[in-house]
Amino acid sequence: MAQQQNIKLPEWFQLYRTTLAEAFNSETELLIQFDRFSTEFDVGTPSRFELSETWYELSFPGLPRKGLERQALLKGSPTLKIFPIGMKEGDPDLQLGINLSDSETTIYQFSLSSVFATFSAGEDTATVLFPVFTSPATC
Repeated sequence: MAQQQNIKLPEWFQLYRTTLAEAFNSETELLIQFDRFSTEFDVGTPSRFELSETWYELSFPGLPRKGLERQALLKGSPTLKIFPIGMKEGDPDLQLGINLSDSETTIYQFSLSSVFATFSAGEDTATVLFPVFTSPATC
């Protein structure tokens, strides 16, 4: 997947991905539900109030193929290069993603359309990326 996407996945993520693949090796997608997001963040994602009804599909959608949309995730912020790892079931606009930095293990939730609009306006896309977990271990 990393070669097809022309990226380097962080080592910590490769370890977790390998663990999930082993645990669910017969599944092409994994649906999960969270009982809460991390409480470490002052500003929470707007969808935190809907968690009891929300399922996330860990299907690793990867980066968009279109150049501008791909750039919005990889170059929309000087501090974040976002790689999508999942999406809300039935709503591919609401996604979960990781920063491609090896030093950061935060998992973010974001609306693709908001990221694209923010990038098109020339603004830092980090403003529409909501940290929801500090690491996969806190999921």
